[in-house]
Amino acid sequence: MIQIKIRLYGALRDGVKNSECVLHVDAPILVSEVKERISSVFDTQDLSWLAVLNDSVLANERMILTEDTLLSADDSLAVLPPVCGG
Repeated sequence: MIQIKIRLYGALRDGVKNSECVLHVDAPILVSEVKERISSVFDTQDLSWLAVLNDSVLANERMILTEDTLLSADDSLAVLPPVCGG
């Protein structure tokens, strides 16, 4: 079992009470599966929040992770929502 610390940023922080959590999951686990678990841990029924989560990417301290990246050790991940600017 591994421990994954999750941190939310941007618009995702607005939809929840606490912007951090820790997941305890069996290894290895796909990044796409971690995203699914995030939606249940933060327990929100706000469909716009879930839409932003679906469009977000996960990153560790070294790189942005693809959906098919396998995690097999403890890690800290940031959930980075899409950003628009002008």
